[in-house]
Amino acid sequence: MKTSTVPVPAEQQGQTGEVRKRVQVRRRGITRARILEAARRVFSRTPYIHATIDEIILEAGVSRATLYDYFESKSALATAIYDEIAPEVEALVALLPPLAQQDIEAIGAWLQRYIALYEDHRAVVPLLAQLQLFEEGFRQRLRADGAAHLTILSDGGIAHLDPAKDDDETIMQRARGRLMFVRIATLCGEIAAGEITDKREVAHSLQLAARELQQFLRDNVSL
Repeated sequence: MKTSTVPVPAEQQGQTGEVRKRVQVRRRGITRARILEAARRVFSRTPYIHATIDEIILEAGVSRATLYDYFESKSALATAIYDEIAPEVEALVALLPPLAQQDIEAIGAWLQRYIALYEDHRAVVPLLAQLQLFEEGFRQRLRADGAAHLTILSDGGIAHLDPAKDDDETIMQRARGRLMFVRIATLCGEIAAGEITDKREVAHSLQLAARELQQFLRDNVSL
């Protein structure tokens, strides 16, 4: 006996295709997260320069082909870990312009939030330091992100930081801001990692950083 096939309406076919796509996207997201978590564990116990793709593959329980379907290199994996932190730093930077006219305690509270961010990602901090030593591409990424942070300040009303201008004052103030943020990031990372053990040194360092940041904002605030 012949059986007839009932045609599936085009609309239903489209819905089935969309469901299949969502499932595939979800599965890829789960696999990507699994690989990244494995990479975090490997990088936390093995110096970046010595960590291997084979270790990460074994830790993640995936094939080599699967890993390379998501990440083209060890550097790309490490940068993806940094990518999860970068938006949080941007959000912190965006809070700075209104602090230009506030007291030093407000700046100090902002620095404490920066430290807390690093504490939340404590295992990643050493990795970022190593990437700066060994990966030129990552150094370029940090420099680009630093420039973007200054642009966020410019958009928020902090003058002399407009990337579209090339006068000496703007170039000088952007250089000043870039160097300042490098120092602040280093200090907050060291405090979060417990590398500065003397509480008095921590307090004095934060006070100096707060004063420098406050002065920078006030020197450049749009009136």
